Amino acid sequence: MDTICFFIFIPKKNYIMNDQEILGYFESQAKSGEWDSLYDPKNTKSYPFIIRFKKSIELMKPIEGMTVLDLGCGTGILIPHVINSKGSYMGLDSSENMLNVVKKKYPALIESNKIKLFSDDIRNFEPSQK
Repeated sequence: MDTICFFIFIPKKNYIMNDQEILGYFESQAKSGEWDSLYDPKNTKSYPFIIRFKKSIELMKPIEGMTVLDLGCGTGILIPHVINSKGSYMGLDSSENMLNVVKKKYPALIESNKIKLFSDDIRNFEPSQK
């Protein structure tokens, strides 16, 4: 089965915050609902996020029967597109709170194994072992 992978790599020397600060930021964004709201067209801050999402969708070739590996999946914005396109979805995020949002939004898809979630740092993740 083919796998499509999406992520943005930022070299460590360009980090403004340390790892714990970055994780803390995303944990608080997920817990407050702020991150999920960034893909809501009614949110005035959402424009760049929606544009990036649309471009990601455009870059995906037909994904029917394929697995999409979403590195840094956040709250799972790609899930509806992948599932509606008859693909399967694997999401990886180091934020447990982000993954908890996905679990609350898509319990039936997780139960049916159409979605698989992994809690890990992208730098440590080895898909061949999952």
